[in-house]
Amino acid sequence: MPRPARHLALSLLLFALTAQAQEWAGTVKSASGETYAERNGQRIAIKAGDRVFPGDKLISGKDSQIGVTLRDDTLISASANSQLSIREFSFNPATHEGGMAISILRGVTAMVSGLVAKANPQAMRVNTPTTTIGIRGTEFVVEVEADE
Repeated sequence: MPRPARHLALSLLLFALTAQAQEWAGTVKSASGETYAERNGQRIAIKAGDRVFPGDKLISGKDSQIGVTLRDDTLISASANSQLSIREFSFNPATHEGGMAISILRGVTAMVSGLVAKANPQAMRVNTPTTTIGIRGTEFVVEVEADE
């Protein structure tokens, strides 16, 4: 194999291994209408069964909704015209230790906290454009109006 081809093959292999090594945050449980994830600068359509990753921005269009279950059993439901970002997520299923930071950027999002927040409520942060929500209970709904 010529030298440039070997370098290309090695680069593609390293990229594939890096993508596989990335820890996934959760799974799309329901998606209707136009639903997307923005990941690494690309917008990709998502459907039930797809994985979501730390850094993903989830977007629901008009007459759309997204339901996600994170690996710690946190439930997230975003209604039409919503945007939220899974900024950080880590979880150890054996110890229930981990942390997460979610930003609700637009629309209505309902959440039911999972094992991370039950083990350590300070380990779960939910941000909006104007405030940070401390999680002390288990269920809440946030509405963020779009800038006009």
